[in-house]
Amino acid sequence: MKWPIEAKLLRKIQAKKEAKLLIPELLKKSKAAYKNSNRRLSKVFSKKIKYLHMKYKIPLPREIKRQLCKNCFSVLIPSINCRVRINKGRMVVYCMECKKTTRIGFK
Repeated sequence: MKWPIEAKLLRKIQAKKEAKLLIPELLKKSKAAYKNSNRRLSKVFSKKIKYLHMKYKIPLPREIKRQLCKNCFSVLIPSINCRVRINKGRMVVYCMECKKTTRIGFK
């Protein structure tokens, strides 16, 4: 009676591993699409990253998390679609897509 449950659990674990490997690839594709002036495709890849992160409860690494806008989920590429400034010991990232700022503290 335990076999179907174990098989289902193994499929979930395998899907989570595949999602972890897929997230950095999706980020690269999103950046490439944005640089090729295909904003809609870039947004699709970015939303897919967010979807996988939430579905499989995968903690995003700091490097990936800071490259996505928290408001509109677009990929942030400095001097192309976001502005980065240092102000009072904090890094301020301004998204030019949704006009929102994110403040990141330094230590």
